[in-house]
Amino acid sequence: MSFTLNTIAAAVVGGVSLAGGRGTIAGPIAGALVVSFIGNLLFSMGVNSYWQYVVTGGVLIVAIAIPAGLRTIRTGRQQS
Repeated sequence: MSFTLNTIAAAVVGGVSLAGGRGTIAGPIAGALVVSFIGNLLFSMGVNSYWQYVVTGGVLIVAIAIPAGLRTIRTGRQQS
C-alpha cells in the first residue's frame, strides 16, 4: 500500500509549500493529524477506500487552492 498521497496531503495541509523553502515541524504534524482523522472518520462510516482517496485528494486540492487564491487576491490589491 502506498502512503504517498497521505504524506503529501499531510505536508500541504500542514502549510508546507510545494515550491519548497517554507514550513515548520509543527505544521506537518498537525496536517498528519487532520488527514488521519479524516481517514479514520471515513473508515468508521464504512466509506469505500476509493472514495477515501477521492476525499483526501479533494482536501489536498483545497489546501493548495486556498494559499494560491489568497496570493492572487493580495497581488490584485497591490496593483490597484
